[in-house]
Amino acid sequence: MAYQAEISRKNPGCFLFLVDQSESMEDPFGGGEAGRRKAEELATILNKLIHNLSIRCAKSDSIYDYFHVGVLGYSEESCKPALGGELSGRSLVPI
Repeated sequence: MAYQAEISRKNPGCFLFLVDQSESMEDPFGGGEAGRRKAEELATILNKLIHNLSIRCAKSDSIYDYFHVGVLGYSEESCKPALGGELSGRSLVPI
């Protein structure tokens, strides 16, 4: 049976992104020698996705709490919250 909970302000959805922060993320994206690193491409994609989620939560002049978003970075040594700036150290934040 499929999960059928409705996403609302009373029952927000949750997106948890697990981000590889191993040394391999310093390699060029797509296997090429030139261009952007895998980590840069991933950051661009993830930032756009989170931005689009916040747009989906916008109604007239406010942003409503329809989703909670978390970004965890992992490597061989650790797993820790990966959000930066004012959200640094937080594992889950409402949009």
